Amino acid sequence: MKAAVLVEPEKVEIREVPEPVLRADEVLVTPAYAGLCGTDEHVHKGEFGSRTTFPLIPGHEFAGRVEAVGEEVSEIEVGERVTVDPILPCMRCAACLDGRFCGCQRLKLYGIDQDGAFAEKIAGDPSAGAVKILVKIAD
Repeated sequence: MKAAVLVEPEKVEIREVPEPVLRADEVLVTPAYAGLCGTDEHVHKGEFGSRTTFPLIPGHEFAGRVEAVGEEVSEIEVGERVTVDPILPCMRCAACLDGRFCGCQRLKLYGIDQDGAFAEKIAGDPSAGAVKILVKIAD
């Protein structure tokens, strides 16, 4: 599949990359829309230091359509339109255990700490523990 890959600060290349391997607890989303924000500018400039490693597929604000679901996924169906919360909480720290996921002490995000949505497909856990990261969009 094709993806916009940040190969080093301020250098993006369109590359052929492997499709995500879908785990039993994940869904595969084909992004239809992906936004750019100030965070993406900082990532592009390399201002996240060691947190972001290159090469990286950016893109943490996105919506799309569910392409496939893992065998353990029951709350999301193929074909549904979804938007994705980019927060990937640890589910172990005090903030996560209290339901304050944006205060996670080990906070990770799509497109910053791991590959994001500037690609033809992205896989993710629809529940991420107690957090619902995929939200259905009504047709």
